[in-house]
This record gives sequence, structure tokens and C-alpha cells, in this order.
Amino acid sequence: DLCLLDPAMPGGVLAESLGAAVPVTFVAPARAIENQAAVDPRGIAALRQAIADGWADVAGGTYAEAEDALMPLESILWQYARGGDDKSNLSPDVHTLNLSEQDKDDLVAFLRSLSGKPVAFTAPKLPQ
Repeated sequence: DLCLLDPAMPGGVLAESLGAAVPVTFVAPARAIENQAAVDPRGIAALRQAIADGWADVAGGTYAEAEDALMPLESILWQYARGGDDKSNLSPDVHTLNLSEQDKDDLVAFLRSLSGKPVAFTAPKLPQ
């Protein structure tokens, strides 16, 4: 899954969401990570462990990204298509996407066609 890490997310949510140990990549500017470290040290520790265990990762950009879009879709797709630089913390089952230019164009067009009002989401409390 690809999840946006909101700089204003309250403490406790990150650690709770990582409790399920489901593979995830967080898209987060450095400011979001810094804010979470201040309000949720337990969550940041859980994120560090998840990255070390190879089932979580963080992708981001400059310190303070614009709130509208962290990165253009093409940039995110390019990052996934090439498979990243350091794969030492990833499962050997993680591979590059191997998409043709047409596949990339089609995927970006599809993602841009999605629209709607933001949906309020509260992370469910998962059993331990």
C-alpha cells in the first residue's frame, strides 16, 4: 500500500497502523517525519523497526512539500518503476515494475481520472 503521512496526524496513529505488519510505503516530506517524532516517538520507533524488518519504506521529497501534491504522479511512478537505490531492507520478492512507456502513460491517465471528495478515515483498532 501507499500511504500519505500527514504532518498533522495525532500521536498514536502511526504506531497503531504499523501494528498490522502489512507491507506499506509512506509518502512523507521530512517535516511530517519530524512532527511525528515529536508527537509519537513510539510510532517512529515502530516505523524504524518496520523499515529494518523490510516491510515498510518511506518515500519523500524536500523538507516542506506543498500540501496539494507531494510529487507528480510521474515522479512517484518513476521511483517505483526503477525499484529504488538501496534494496537491502526490502524483501527479495520486491521487484521493479517493468512497465512500458505506454503502460506508464495509461496508469498516470487512470490515476488522474479518479476524483471525488476526500473520505474521512479512522484507522480501526486491530487485534494484537
